[in-house]
Amino acid sequence: MTMLLWVAGLLVSAGPLLADAPSAETGQSEGPPSSVSHPGEFQRYSTVVVQADPVGTVVALTLHLPVGSAADPEGREGTAALLGRAVEDILNARLQDRESQVSVHVGEHDMALTLTTPPDGWHFPLEEARDVLLNRSFSSGEIDRVRQLQMQRLVFEEGAPVRIFQVERMGLIQGIDSPAARPMSGSRESLERITADDLEAFQTTHLRPTSPVLAIVGPVDRDEVARRLSVEPTVASATSFFRDAAGSTTGNQRATSDTTAPLEDPAPTIRTRLSRELDPPLSVARSGAMAWISGDRRLRNMELTSTWMAIAWPFPEGTPETLLDFLAHNLHEALVPSPPDPGLYGAEVDIHQVDGRPIVVASVTVDPRVALRWEERTLERMSALAQSPPEGSFFELTRRRYRNRLLLQLSDPVNRSRQLADEVARTGAIRDLQAHIWRLTREGLSDLAASAGEPRVFLLGPVEMMEGAAR
Repeated sequence: MTMLLWVAGLLVSAGPLLADAPSAETGQSEGPPSSVSHPGEFQRYSTVVVQADPVGTVVALTLHLPVGSAADPEGREGTAALLGRAVEDILNARLQDRESQVSVHVGEHDMALTLTTPPDGWHFPLEEARDVLLNRSFSSGEIDRVRQLQMQRLVFEEGAPVRIFQVERMGLIQGIDSPAARPMSGSRESLERITADDLEAFQTTHLRPTSPVLAIVGPVDRDEVARRLSVEPTVASATSFFRDAAGSTTGNQRATSDTTAPLEDPAPTIRTRLSRELDPPLSVARSGAMAWISGDRRLRNMELTSTWMAIAWPFPEGTPETLLDFLAHNLHEALVPSPPDPGLYGAEVDIHQVDGRPIVVASVTVDPRVALRWEERTLERMSALAQSPPEGSFFELTRRRYRNRLLLQLSDPVNRSRQLADEVARTGAIRDLQAHIWRLTREGLSDLAASAGEPRVFLLGPVEMMEGAAR
């Protein structure tokens, strides 16, 4: 997507940088050097995207690979997560002298390695990270160390309602029998079976044959990236902060990805709208396929002091992502009143994809005595958005709050690099997010909510207390 921010990113501590040469291995006595070459393996990227940020203080790079926990071997669930943890720990130990930091996120269908580093010599930590992720063999000692940490977490979470709920919710979304619905971190039994050879096999089978997407955000430019990586990168232009489509002193201005072009008519003295609709409004893809066509409702009895519920609606494939995200934003606002409802403990709304088909999921935690009432209320909120979405100045205020939330989220170059890599990997394109926000309309929001398919519902909690309470 075309990003909209030139906000300074993560701060890195000031200090001398190493010479412009590959860093030596530090604090590692096990395993071969990370710079081992594997001819023919992972020699290119599918796409390299660069978003230059001249005022940035750090370079953020994300390697996105299209494989995740769904590829874990049967009986060795947690392999991808364990590999990601091992890569993260080894790289952070090696790159600390370069004031660089690595995080690895493993999803059901993807894996993203994000590196933050000072602008000078950013390509050396990138090559180090790439080799460790794809080419390095791991010793038994290294695997045992990260396995033990993962085991401790699983023991701590064992029997916790949040872990049970997460597994059941993923089954609700992906389908109970889908490999993507298995616990991403595995179980104590499956972790015990995973060996260094299993990680090597996972790399060989799933990672090395891929051509990942690389997104780079920070004070670098296209020519430098092309020279350093011997590629022809795509440019994702960066703009200043989100701004209104009309100026206050020089007449109305048309919002574009990078510049503002003056229009002929003068600016009004008082203006309440954020922008005029300059392009066709975003609309639902009415003919797109959905993740499912029939709804479901399941209850799982568990003696708890709260009820956890997930309600998932499928939407047509091909619906604009910004419109879906705006719907999720409105649903969340509708679920979390001000002042807060005493029976509501928390609510989140997320967007998931199943084979490219979007699903909006509301996860709500409430007092069991009001659980069924909140189930009805959550379902009604989606219907209310279809029948009577915010209008007039209330709609403009909602859109402004949505815009500001994105502003805060994308002020971090790490988030921008992750989002760029993820979007290019999924769609092969970059949205002009600013233009999409101006194209959000009340009618588009209403039509999208009305297109929601039959919901699937899951509730976890004390069933007798829920069903015995007054509705």
